[in-house]
Amino acid sequence: MHLVSSSTGSNPPLARIDSIEQFINLWLKDKSPNTQRAYRKDIQYFLVFLGNKPLEQIILNDVHAYLDAMEEQGWAESTINRRLAVVKSFLTFGNSIGMLRLNVGKAVRLKDMPKQFSQRTLTESQVLMMIAMTPNSRDRALLRFMYAVGCRVSELCSLRWQDITENPDGTATVHIFGKGRKNRWVKFSSETWNELKSLRGDARGDDHLFTSRQGGGLKPNQVRNIVKAAGQRVNAPATSPHWLRHSHAGHSVQRKVPLTLLQETLGHESLNTTRNYIAANPNDSSAMHLPV
Repeated sequence: MHLVSSSTGSNPPLARIDSIEQFINLWLKDKSPNTQRAYRKDIQYFLVFLGNKPLEQIILNDVHAYLDAMEEQGWAESTINRRLAVVKSFLTFGNSIGMLRLNVGKAVRLKDMPKQFSQRTLTESQVLMMIAMTPNSRDRALLRFMYAVGCRVSELCSLRWQDITENPDGTATVHIFGKGRKNRWVKFSSETWNELKSLRGDARGDDHLFTSRQGGGLKPNQVRNIVKAAGQRVNAPATSPHWLRHSHAGHSVQRKVPLTLLQETLGHESLNTTRNYIAANPNDSSAMHLPV
């Protein structure tokens, strides 16, 4: 794989890039570690497919050929869509800094995918039973907190005691540094806060909120194992941490929480993402409020 030329037109590029790896590093610089790992893996499939073709010579046919190859190999539509989205991001970035004259990824449309949120949402009773049936106090508080604030597993693992502030009314507010390097503040109940406080002991402000038996903060895989074990207790063995986030959203919609408030709580960049949970929970509609 060859790099692009040093200039793609009359204007010089915004950055000096001497290798594909440097190009990728610059593209991923402001993304979270999890996103960097996922994007780096997915873009390698595209680069290997291109072979020795220089990036500046990529045309729409190449991207379509990549799509056809993935379909022929039997990749799931969700995987194909994800990898195409990564390619579009990669090419858009190259064009934005002047390294690629054309952004051929702009002309590539992702496939419409059926929303599956409802298949990854627990009932309220299942969530409450998961919490109640978990014998370990740390794990029980973790489940309750994740469901209460709707955080991602990566966000949970990075939280420290100093990120939580107790409010005058006994509730608490957690400062979450989330996806896209964006800050958000989520207020949660005094009951959940009291359960968390019971775990603190002599932990300092810069200690992790949830720690392992060996010391140090819990890792994402450890959290996944905790959530999966809890799901098995309520006959939902496929449960993952993100199911708790989906459940927070779905149950909030059912309880008529304003979508803009839910968007702020979950840290969705677009309100359209939050609206997906309306389709996933079709228990109400304007038709139910008409006199017929």
